[in-house]
Amino acid sequence: AGDATGIIVAAAITTSLRLPMWLDSISEYAFGFAFGLLVFQALFMKSMMGGSYAKALRMSFIPEWLSMNTMMGGMLAVMVILMSWDMRAMDARGIEFWVVMSFAAIVGGVVAYPINYWMVDKGIKHGMMTRKQRA
Repeated sequence: AGDATGIIVAAAITTSLRLPMWLDSISEYAFGFAFGLLVFQALFMKSMMGGSYAKALRMSFIPEWLSMNTMMGGMLAVMVILMSWDMRAMDARGIEFWVVMSFAAIVGGVVAYPINYWMVDKGIKHGMMTRKQRA
């Protein structure tokens, strides 16, 4: 959720700035990763990870990186294909943008699900409603 939220917020900003797609994609990746790691993982889950924000950052970095790479892989494929096909989807003021971003987030979630399932199963990452993560 954090990755997709960060990516969508960044996309709304970068497309409004009319950045080239390569810079837009890099910005979305960086913001999505930072938002997912710093807010959704380390901040919101620090009590599950011993109460320290620094410890939560350390414990969350690799799982978040793996999750983000798979999420962005799925989202980016959809965004590049559909936004190249219909340039109206590059404008956050139009419905086309939000339809493409919603579809991209769904595809990204489906693509990221297996690695996240595996990480939760192996105790590398916490899941929703799971017990405290191993240190």
